Amino acid sequence: MDFDQPDNSYRRRLLIGGLAAGLVGFGPNLAEAATDKKKAAAKRIAAANPKPARNLGPPSGPVPLRPAGQRSLSLQVVNTGERFDAVYWRDGNYLPEALQRLDRVLRDHRAGVVAHMDPKLYDIMWEMQQRLDVSEPWRVISAYRSPKTNAAARKQGGVARNSFHLHARAVDIDLASRSTRALRQVAVQLQAGGVGQYPRSDFIHIDTGPVRVWG
Repeated sequence: MDFDQPDNSYRRRLLIGGLAAGLVGFGPNLAEAATDKKKAAAKRIAAANPKPARNLGPPSGPVPLRPAGQRSLSLQVVNTGERFDAVYWRDGNYLPEALQRLDRVLRDHRAGVVAHMDPKLYDIMWEMQQRLDVSEPWRVISAYRSPKTNAAARKQGGVARNSFHLHARAVDIDLASRSTRALRQVAVQLQAGGVGQYPRSDFIHIDTGPVRVWG
C-alpha cells in the first residue's frame, strides 16, 4: 500500500464492530478476533519475505571481481554488536549456511524480521576490500528494513519510501581506517549499483539497483 494513501481499515473495523455489537451485545467477537489474528500472521510472513522490487529500475551488471578460490567477509553491525567473519563463497558457489547467518546478522533488529539479502552486496563489499587492501571488518549501520521500520524512519526524514533496504538489496557501511570519500570512489569504480555518500553520518550506501551516484 502506498504510504500516502489514507488508511480506512480503522473506520471499517469500527463499523464492523458497531454492527456486531448491535447484533450480539457487547461480548467478544470471536470471528473478528480470528480474522485479525490471521491478518497479523500474513503481515509477518510478508515482511519476512519481501516481494521483488518494483519501479526501482533495471538491475546493475555483474560485479567486476578478481579471480579467487573463495571469498570471505568480516563485518559487525553497529546497533547490535553482532558479527560475521567467515567464507561465504567457494569454488563458484555461495555457501547456504553462510548466507543464512548473514541474513540473520543483517536482519531488521528493531522489528525482529529476517529477510534474504542479495548476495551481490557481499561481492561488492569483498571487491572493495581487495581494492582498498584492507581486512578490517565492515561496520554496518543499516541493512534490511521492514516496512514498519522504514515508515518510522521516513518520519524523521532522509529515507526513501521505496528504499532498496526494504527489498534486502542495500547496506549502509563504513570502515574505521578509510574516509567515506575513499569508499565512495572505489564503490563508484565498480559500476555495480547505486552509491551514496553521507559524510556527516560517516557512511556510504551501496545497493544492487541501477548504477547511480549521489552525495
